[in-house]
Amino acid sequence: MGTNYYLTWPEKRCEHCGSVGPHTEQVHIGKSSVGWHFNFEATRYKTADEWRRAIELCIADGGWISNEYSDDEFKKESPEEFWELVKNKRTASSCHGREYPNSYGTRSWCVDGVCFSNGSFS
Repeated sequence: MGTNYYLTWPEKRCEHCGSVGPHTEQVHIGKSSVGWHFNFEATRYKTADEWRRAIELCIADGGWISNEYSDDEFKKESPEEFWELVKNKRTASSCHGREYPNSYGTRSWCVDGVCFSNGSFS
C-alpha cells in the first residue's frame, strides 16, 4: 500500500466555452510506498528536473500538490515537504527500475535513487 501524489491546477475560465470550472487539471505525480524509492509517473515529465519545473509553474499559477489520504478531499503538501519526502525515499531498499524494469507494458528506470515508470499506475 502506498500514497499517491497529485499536482492540481486551480479552476479557471474555460478558453473554449467561457464557463468557470470545474476545469481543474490533475496530474498523477507518482507514488510513495513503504520500503521503495519514490516512483514518478513518467508519461508527461521524464526527469526529476522536469517534474520540479512543472511543480514550480503550477504553484506559481495557484496550484498545489496533494495526496490521496485526508479527512478533506485532499491534503495539500508544500513543495518543500514533497521534495523532502522524495529525498528521504532515496535510501529505501527497493527500486522499481531495478526490480521491475519491464513489467505489464510499463518501463521503469531509476536515476540517483529516484524511480520513474512510463505507464499509468496508482
